[in-house]
Amino acid sequence: DGDAIQTWTDSSGNNNSPTQGTLGNRATYKTNIINGQPVLRFNGSSNFYTVTLSSSLNLSSYSLIAIHKPNSGSQYGMLMAASTPSDDELLDMNYPTSGKMSVYHGGVGTVGGVSNFSTGTFYNSGFVSTTGTGTPYTNGVAQSSGTPANRSVATWNIGAYTTSGQYYWLGDIAEVILYNNAISATDRKNIEAYIQGKYNIDSGSLTISRDTTTKRTGTASVKLIGGTNGGIYTQSLNVGDTNAYNLVSYAYTTGAAVTSADVELFYNGSTVSTAYTSVGGGWYKLSGSITGANAARLYGVQVKSNKTVYLDDFSLYNYQTSGSL
Repeated sequence: DGDAIQTWTDSSGNNNSPTQGTLGNRATYKTNIINGQPVLRFNGSSNFYTVTLSSSLNLSSYSLIAIHKPNSGSQYGMLMAASTPSDDELLDMNYPTSGKMSVYHGGVGTVGGVSNFSTGTFYNSGFVSTTGTGTPYTNGVAQSSGTPANRSVATWNIGAYTTSGQYYWLGDIAEVILYNNAISATDRKNIEAYIQGKYNIDSGSLTISRDTTTKRTGTASVKLIGGTNGGIYTQSLNVGDTNAYNLVSYAYTTGAAVTSADVELFYNGSTVSTAYTSVGGGWYKLSGSITGANAARLYGVQVKSNKTVYLDDFSLYNYQTSGSL
């Protein structure tokens, strides 16, 4: 705690680690700041890091997510900006005096923005850019969209824009997640669920807990609360072949009939056509057929928005056709 960090290690394995060679320009590592997790604390006057990506980022197709806390309502600061832009600020996530965070691409202008940020509060801010449309998100909620630029940039600053004027971030940054493609809505929600669990920032994602009161068999079930965005509960598995399989699980809501408005089976990025059969006591058997793959796939359920579902006895087994003995 209190160390000036020279290298912010990239945990993806791609060796895109932001660094700062000058001691006085390094942010301070602080422990146990948000839900037991550490942050880097930026002083708003000299702290920033630079990274040259192993693969240049094209502004027309990328995804950025940052966990941050602004500590000033009067200082214009950059969360992330191009280090050597060809045309002004190619990308910035900033907190100017108006309390608005925006994404800006030089030559295009403001691509999207979010108002009403508060100092001293952690946020999950994201931006997904795909050809023709860029959409910012705050705590899982989509904001006003715009048209992104079509240009590639390799070298970026985290915590400052220093090329034309100097604008430094004042506050904390816990994590930055960057993809060189536009992630899908499902992937974005999965990341938001990870952030919600790690940092306790409500993103409207799935909340998962063990429940010993409402159960079908055994000692407990899984309690899934959908939140405003709903969510998926899955396990990655490689079945090793392309045979037909049955997905089966048992679900309970309030004692009333369980339907597709509550929960559906889920496989490989999509919901599965699900049959619902009452088995008594408010529990329903969910069943559906899928084709396996000789590769890792996600198997599970999708819980719908603002629904609470108890799940028990999930299984995957080979589909048996009819025949005679």
